[in-house]
Amino acid sequence: MLQQKKMFKVLGIVPKHSNPRENMWLRLGTAFVNRDNSINIYLDAMPRSFELQLREFEEDELRKRDHSTPQRSADVPFPANALDAAPRADAPPF
Repeated sequence: MLQQKKMFKVLGIVPKHSNPRENMWLRLGTAFVNRDNSINIYLDAMPRSFELQLREFEEDELRKRDHSTPQRSADVPFPANALDAAPRADAPPF
């Protein structure tokens, strides 16, 4: 049986403006454990404090994630002209 890779949520503390003594946890990304037990961290944002916390996904979160992830059907073809479109003249160069 294929063992699922260990996954983590990457969280950061964000202080509330209304009350600096209260903080909120904000999800900033995802992390995965490699075969050699090193960890790859993929961030969507970086907190000003540069403090991060990794928390392992719980079973119910993983189940929810698996059921809510849309799967692309194999019988839906990729649009043929999707890669043929020329970039707009006013589009940024990246």
